[in-house]
Amino acid sequence: MSSTSLNLVIGNYNTSSWSLRAWLVMRLAGVAFEEVRVPLGQGETQDLLRDYSPSGRVPVLEVDGFLVWDSLAIAEFMAELVPGLWPEEATKRAVARAVSAEMHSGFRDLRTFMPLDVTGRFGPPGRLMRGVARDVARLKAVWRTCRERHGGGGPFLFGPFCIADAMMAPVASRFVTYGVALEPDIEDYVDGLMAWPAMTDWQEAAAREVEAKDKGALGVVRVRRAGRALDDLGRAAPAPPSPIAERPAAAPPSPLKEGPTEAPPLAVPPVPKPLEAATKPPSEPLRPAPSPPAEGRSWPRRANDVPRPKPPPQAPPPVVLAKPPPEAPPVYPPLPRPEPVVERPAGAFRAPSRPREPGTGPGRADDAGPPIVPTPPPRAEDAKAPPPDEPPLAVRHREDDLPDHLRRWRPAGSGVKPIGDGTRRRR
Repeated sequence: MSSTSLNLVIGNYNTSSWSLRAWLVMRLAGVAFEEVRVPLGQGETQDLLRDYSPSGRVPVLEVDGFLVWDSLAIAEFMAELVPGLWPEEATKRAVARAVSAEMHSGFRDLRTFMPLDVTGRFGPPGRLMRGVARDVARLKAVWRTCRERHGGGGPFLFGPFCIADAMMAPVASRFVTYGVALEPDIEDYVDGLMAWPAMTDWQEAAAREVEAKDKGALGVVRVRRAGRALDDLGRAAPAPPSPIAERPAAAPPSPLKEGPTEAPPLAVPPVPKPLEAATKPPSEPLRPAPSPPAEGRSWPRRANDVPRPKPPPQAPPPVVLAKPPPEAPPVYPPLPRPEPVVERPAGAFRAPSRPREPGTGPGRADDAGPPIVPTPPPRAEDAKAPPPDEPPLAVRHREDDLPDHLRRWRPAGSGVKPIGDGTRRRR
């Protein structure tokens, strides 16, 4: 009889926590298998994993051509082939599965900020991050509760080493690596996990892997683990018979009986009788149902008459109020039309009016305003000689030379200085 071949594909010994869980389950089962270590975090890692894993992840268990590619699924598959990997009692087994499932899907902060490093040793972390501290407290509570209620005084969670302890082994290695402060009972459990024989073999393999990585000789490694063949192991017991009593099957006709065999008559189910006919004695003839009473009469009360229940009063339909008609938009008076713009001829422009003196106004002879006082000539003592490099002004505009529409009132004594093309500016 040919034995079933088991090939377990794992990652690095030093850093792959899920590979460690599946590997411990295989060692717990005591079967012979071949492990294939694929180095992770290298350029050819994805090409190598594509040959073994359909999901591109490890661990993967190959059993005679079909693959199982999850650590918890590998544990359940081995538990079906090899009895004793879960606790025997139903309650303990249920709690162990719940604890393993919680480890499989939770504690993300702990796995993120405390990655597995089997050979590394660091100082105490001091104050932990909030998420990491919450995960550590939850793990301690789970370990303490399982050991007190189901451990039976042993070093592990449910008495002997089981799949639940294999799921917790990488966390114990993390606590040792990062120097997490532990209580005496929790430290006792961590020491028990780290001293388990298969766990010590994994630590030695991790140390050899780190040395090979430092030398640059890290490749695919195949190791044959000794154990019993899968066909020699005791299979799981068959499922117990259902407690529901099954109807015995009819015995087949004896082949020794001569003559034609007649088919059994068909079992016709009896026709159910009406309720009223079943309640009355057979001697009394059936009476028709009484007709409903006319208006103003009461329903006849007899021994066989059952009053019909009155239907519940129906609520009146809701009153739907009609929506008020929309209000008409307000009517505003038309806006006044703007006056037409009258264009003035070019010569009709007049400069702004000058300030008027008291006693003057429109309609008077002096409506044009006060007379323009000419600018007195500069005095000789006030005149300054121009600088030698600046030529004297050749032309000086006078108020008398300007047209009427450019004359503006200015205080006496102010002069006009030409700028550019004749634009005047006050000093």
